Amino acid sequence: MKKIYFHIGYFKTGTTFLEENLFSKHKDINYLNKSNEKIITEIKYCIQNYTSTQFEENKNYLKQLVLKIKLKDKKANLVSAVGFTDVINFNYNKISIFQMLTRLRIIFSNKSFNLKLLLTIRKQEEFIKSRYSENIYKFYLINREWVNFKKLLNFFKSKNNVGFNFFRSIDYYNVCKYISEKFKKNNFCLLLYEEFKNDENKMIKKISEFLEINSFESKKFFLKKKRNLSIIKNGAYIPKNIKISNMVIKNIRNPLEILLNLKRKTKSFVIFIINYISFNLKYKKILNKPIKINKNEKNDIIKYYKKSNIKLEDLMKVKLKKYGYY
Repeated sequence: MKKIYFHIGYFKTGTTFLEENLFSKHKDINYLNKSNEKIITEIKYCIQNYTSTQFEENKNYLKQLVLKIKLKDKKANLVSAVGFTDVINFNYNKISIFQMLTRLRIIFSNKSFNLKLLLTIRKQEEFIKSRYSENIYKFYLINREWVNFKKLLNFFKSKNNVGFNFFRSIDYYNVCKYISEKFKKNNFCLLLYEEFKNDENKMIKKISEFLEINSFESKKFFLKKKRNLSIIKNGAYIPKNIKISNMVIKNIRNPLEILLNLKRKTKSFVIFIINYISFNLKYKKILNKPIKINKNEKNDIIKYYKKSNIKLEDLMKVKLKKYGYY
């Protein structure tokens, strides 16, 4: 069986650093996002964007497509697919993590493949702050009231289930339980962002053993300066605005996504730009406010996920209490 590793996120857990410094440069890794870029881009796009009907109609084509991936026998064949754990980025909260993982499992159901999943997580209150400050607009598209960060945090006190998919997506126990059952536990490695920050040697050892790569080679990449860190002042995150030029460049850099549906993609992109500019003009004052979580709000979040995090600690044998998950 041919092993293929999928790194599935979450965003804001050191993923960009791993992609740019370890996965793409380690001599023992065949980074499929680069070596098989067109195929991987199409697979990721279909998993993250297709409706249930579209996926059902195209799943046999996708099963054949994965057979064209060129794997290397003596290297760790790895795909970075962080978007599989991000429900705000695609279809704005309409597709769940579980749906995306199920699709991944279906298209790689050929017996010649052995899928292995690598997941990085971060304690929920920090993840919420960091992810929100990174892209307020996409939270706004899920729920218009969420342009106000405090309205988003009201979820933990109210019975309103608007945007439930987002909060469910960071219930890590249910995600890890699903992966352990559907992909088998020995094909799954869980990493903590807090280890990445505070215990790099443990992180390096875990990654290297799971990917079966040289740990000394891995270590030299961790010495590099970490990038893409959120801007923090006095414990508050400073909101970032998406640069329209970056969005244009991203689309040019991934022409395959446009070609998959030129008319729809072009139209939706133009509409997105217009709406995004209007959003920034309308909420300019709000968007300049630092993103904070007070003590009571933090306690509400910890309480909401506490039972789940305790079960996760037992399931995956990780020290969540040590890093303040509960």
